[in-house]
Amino acid sequence: MELLRLFLPVVFPSWRFFAEIGASPRIHFRTGDGPWRDAMERPCALSIAQRLRRLFWNPGWNEALFLSALAERLLVAPEPWLMPEIEARLMRCHGLPHPPEIRLLFVTPSGTEQAWPRDV
Repeated sequence: MELLRLFLPVVFPSWRFFAEIGASPRIHFRTGDGPWRDAMERPCALSIAQRLRRLFWNPGWNEALFLSALAERLLVAPEPWLMPEIEARLMRCHGLPHPPEIRLLFVTPSGTEQAWPRDV
């Protein structure tokens, strides 16, 4: 019975685990005067086999989640290593020769957008 009591919260987690649920930042980048691009674009469609495979192996999504966590941390508690880490990962993922210009985009539930830095 004790084992079941410990196991149930793992299978059925409580959303009260999170102190606050807010908008997750989307990272956009551009090189030069080019258009803004989403740093981690999602595929338009996936086959059933691809979906099943992604249940067990999805390093691209893990990278996207890590970039999102870095961006959230950049806003909450900025540290000097965060921006170079984001730039380095974007350069590696997209094969860029130099660090791109970066902005964070927040989309609220009402559909309005807010960009960071504000001057962009």
